[in-house]
Amino acid sequence: MSRFGPGAAAALALTASLIVGGCIGERRGGPGAATPAVTAAPSRAASKPPTASPSASAAAPAPSASAEMTGTAGPGCGTGQKGFFAHRDQIQEVLTLGGTPIELTTAAVALRNGTYDADDAIPGYVGLSKDEKAVSVESGGKLILAGKGMTLTGLTAGTVPWSTLDFSEGLPSTTAKATVATWRLVSNGRILINAPEKAGDYLLDMTVLWQTECLHGDGTVYGRIVVG
Repeated sequence: MSRFGPGAAAALALTASLIVGGCIGERRGGPGAATPAVTAAPSRAASKPPTASPSASAAAPAPSASAEMTGTAGPGCGTGQKGFFAHRDQIQEVLTLGGTPIELTTAAVALRNGTYDADDAIPGYVGLSKDEKAVSVESGGKLILAGKGMTLTGLTAGTVPWSTLDFSEGLPSTTAKATVATWRLVSNGRILINAPEKAGDYLLDMTVLWQTECLHGDGTVYGRIVVG
């Protein structure tokens, strides 16, 4: 699920380590970052998965009751922490790949007016399970990645054979080198992804950039595709 969903937004908005420009741990991309490397996720995941719970926030201690948020909730999108908190419900936790729901884990989020941003480290392959529902596609076919209430603006994607994934130690891992998946933006804020030419069972590893009326951010999303 999103690391910046409604349940965690208050703490994130008030935590000093996430004030504008803050960054906790290693992550891919971000609203103000350079385009991430395609091989980032596979190379990171090849190492032993972190022992911390995937759902545990990287943010440090919860703020005290006396902490006060900065900025304004409005008009419009507002500013600072209050602006972010007021519009946190624009962060989505699910995208669809070929019509099949897949989990979006947000790593970075910011107000589009530049007055607030937050960044969180996330382990590789959070949200991916060995029982992942597969999306069937023909060789060299097209897959549509889409969100509800958000516009997808960019993507870094790669595939590895599903059989190379190791699910024996909590979070999955793989030592396989990813093959770049090509894509392009299409209408209505969606992304069209080209499936592999070779038949097989694959992991589609993605870092997606997104924006809403008031926010923009990035996150990781994984899909299982079976090419026939």
